[in-house]
Amino acid sequence: SIKLKVQQIVKSMDEGMNIHDFRMVDGANNINLIFDIEVPAGYKELDTLKQRVDDELKKVDSRFNGVINIDIIYI
Repeated sequence: SIKLKVQQIVKSMDEGMNIHDFRMVDGANNINLIFDIEVPAGYKELDTLKQRVDDELKKVDSRFNGVINIDIIYI
């Protein structure tokens, strides 16, 4: 499934990350993949995370557009 593929992409960047609240909205020219990424506190590459995930999504299907929210998980 597409959700599983998104999970694999996120986990490949950091095993401590996960996704939730996943949904897809099909548009005329693209498919919005809307989800939250749970990121461990102290993750070093927050500023580039959304772009890196979006780049990987576009490799799967050029119509994919990541609408991503970051949730910092404090343990």
